Amino acid sequence: MLLRRIVNERRNENGLTLMEVLVVVVILGIIAAIAVPSILGMIEKVEADVCAVNRLEVERLYEREIVLHSSTHSEVLFSAFIQEHVLEPCPVEGVYMYKDGNVECSEHVHHSDKEDEGEEVPFL
Repeated sequence: MLLRRIVNERRNENGLTLMEVLVVVVILGIIAAIAVPSILGMIEKVEADVCAVNRLEVERLYEREIVLHSSTHSEVLFSAFIQEHVLEPCPVEGVYMYKDGNVECSEHVHHSDKEDEGEEVPFL
């Protein structure tokens, strides 16, 4: 009987109580606090991956260009090649450079460079 009375009273109410609204807002805040950093991290990783793929493509095309024209690398030749052929540069506007046979980005470092930096022994 008590349960029926509570259900009937609940049906007659219009809207939500302040406490119910606060609980929903707190739950949404917790979900947002967890989700937003994860999404931002994924976006940065995807941008780095896109840049890595673009660098490999530029490197492959540039080396093919050098072989086809029987020339050697120079900064002027690489800059002209980039302006003429590269349609998809780094997604965060990094600048491509050709060093030691590899195309590098001013914004993204190679994964091997990151691993070298992370080899420090942590303080215990």
